[in-house]
Amino acid sequence: MKQLIFTFAILLVACGFSRSDEDSVSLADMVEMVEPMTAECEPKPERKHIEELLQLKEDALMETKCLRACLFEQFDMIENGQMIEEKTVEMFAMFYHGADEQLKEIIKICNGEAKTVTEKCENAHSHAMCMKRELKSRGFKIPELE
Repeated sequence: MKQLIFTFAILLVACGFSRSDEDSVSLADMVEMVEPMTAECEPKPERKHIEELLQLKEDALMETKCLRACLFEQFDMIENGQMIEEKTVEMFAMFYHGADEQLKEIIKICNGEAKTVTEKCENAHSHAMCMKRELKSRGFKIPELE
């Protein structure tokens, strides 16, 4: 169970979300932590794709978007183009304690926005950008990795 929680925590950070500015991990360190999780992903991501993923780039390359889709699927966070509320809240709540109701609202908003995005990689990217925007608009901190 501890391994599963650790993996979820890494996934959230890999998706660019963390609990505060105090989390001081370099981009290079994060790439090293995330890289093993990408072994099953197609197309096989390069380092620059992992970096874009971690930096939550709005204008990400398609390979980066597909990497995000792969990771979301790998951790059962998305199904049929919709974020799975229970799993997503469980993971994000590790970083945003006591925010379950807000997280549920955000997931509903983002699922609504992404509903018309049928291409798998674009859909995952749409969800991530929506989550980023909605979390920021509610005052949640999202660190920027350089």
